[in-house]
Amino acid sequence: MDIHFLAKLIEQIEEATAQIDKNTPTGSRLALILIDNAIEISMWNITNYERSNEDYIEIINGTFKDPYSDFRAKTKFLVSDSIITSGTKNIFDICHHFRNEVYHKNIMKDLIINDLAKIYLETYCGVMLELLDSSFSIDYRKPVPQILIKYGIKSNPFCLTTENINEIISIFLNNRLCSHRNFSQTLASDIEKRINKVWEDINSIESLVNEKIPSRLETEKRTLDSFSRRAHKLNCVLDVSNALTRYLRIDIDLIPIEYRIDFILAMLDEELDRYREDQYTETFDFP
Repeated sequence: MDIHFLAKLIEQIEEATAQIDKNTPTGSRLALILIDNAIEISMWNITNYERSNEDYIEIINGTFKDPYSDFRAKTKFLVSDSIITSGTKNIFDICHHFRNEVYHKNIMKDLIINDLAKIYLETYCGVMLELLDSSFSIDYRKPVPQILIKYGIKSNPFCLTTENINEIISIFLNNRLCSHRNFSQTLASDIEKRINKVWEDINSIESLVNEKIPSRLETEKRTLDSFSRRAHKLNCVLDVSNALTRYLRIDIDLIPIEYRIDFILAMLDEELDRYREDQYTETFDFP
């Protein structure tokens, strides 16, 4: 690995920690994106060394198809090569899913985003050494990046040890660890608050219309009850990978219900506004 590549990685994580420390949804979303990018290019660096002579020929000919182009393909390879555990893979995959929601779909996850960024940071730092090459290429024509010197890595002569990396990791994690129990409770609380919001909207719908539409919401009501029970159980899950998996399974099924109820309520509000406008017009008998 080129030391300048390492320097860029460290710069990204340093900025991610600064964003986490803001403790704002926007800062935490940026942190999630930065951490995700650092992880992906770290994995790319490893899979890139798996190239065969045939791969290089195909690259030259423009016919190469990267088997590790997908994020999950990279994490799957890392597990198969015993670089990370299946639990770490699961955390990476799920956090990457939420990163994509934030980046591509504008789904914000404000209530959990700061803890999520901290968990992603902790998980990455836990395997950072495994994701780095043991040797680094040095171009002595270029100065050692200041970011490395800032973290105590000697520039003359250049010296990078496991202890150096561990010290940097300790700095990144200082006061940024999220209690795993608190994390599962945060995930459960997010689900419970969203369920309560959907119930409020259903009650509003029932108060605005006849029995035809509410009768069609019985399936949603039963599903919401099951989600509440699952969220209650989520409160007690200490394993981060397990907690994220349980949360994701509820979240994926809850989002379409939230969208449907929001849509119905918005349509009813529009109809009510039109009715009020008509009544106002009739009252004043406009020509």
